[in-house]
Amino acid sequence: MLKWYEQVKMDPGKYYVSNRIRLARNWSEYHFPRRLRNDEASEMVQRMRDALQELPMQQHENVRDCLLTEVPEVRRMAMRERRVLSSSILERKAPVGLFLSESENLSLVLNGDDHIRLQLMGPNLGMEELYRNIDRLDDFMNRQFEYAFDAHYGYLTSFRPMSARECAQISFCICRCSRRASSFRSF
Repeated sequence: MLKWYEQVKMDPGKYYVSNRIRLARNWSEYHFPRRLRNDEASEMVQRMRDALQELPMQQHENVRDCLLTEVPEVRRMAMRERRVLSSSILERKAPVGLFLSESENLSLVLNGDDHIRLQLMGPNLGMEELYRNIDRLDDFMNRQFEYAFDAHYGYLTSFRPMSARECAQISFCICRCSRRASSFRSF
């Protein structure tokens, strides 16, 4: 199966847009990741991996899950370059779980900066479809885990407290394909 970014035909001189929606959530049953002991983090990640075994059926494509320590370093660095993982997640010493779809349009990080970081990516301004899918996956996960939520502050997260209400990050990347090299600009 092609990766999501390989499904776009790049013609010289044309512009292309890729989209990303990312949600951050925490499980109300545990302390935030930076306050968890390693044994608590291991237990939580394993419980989450067990509970999320139905995730591939929600996504309609193959989804693999593993611990980040099981992924070779060169592959982790490549996933960082493709925006699947962040630098802060790669630096974590505590156990980190990863669910990754075959096309890499879906990534789910467990015990990264927050307990759950759900991310969907896609080409060509398909933002409405990405939003519908991430909303559906968020509802599925919320049935598995009670999220840390406050009526006044919204979803409680540790990584971006300034965006605590919804804890959603939406970004676009514009690429202009040329004969020499591609130009990128992220918003």
